[in-house]
Amino acid sequence: MISGSVKGGLTVTVNGIRAFLPGSLVDIRPVKDTTPYQGKQMEFKVIKLDRKAQQRGGFASRRAWSRARAPSVRH
Repeated sequence: MISGSVKGGLTVTVNGIRAFLPGSLVDIRPVKDTTPYQGKQMEFKVIKLDRKAQQRGGFASRRAWSRARAPSVRH
């Protein structure tokens, strides 16, 4: 769930752990206005997690999750 907005992106909560979601990783293309995403329930892929300092959390990516779900297209 997207729990708040910070400079450069959003904070999300994944399984009780707070993570940073950069604006560039909110969607397939970078998002400048993150307001429409606040408070929404979405799926993410955790791309970095600091297990030693749980309060710091980690980094999440909606783009990585979307790409993993999208069918592979070859030209």
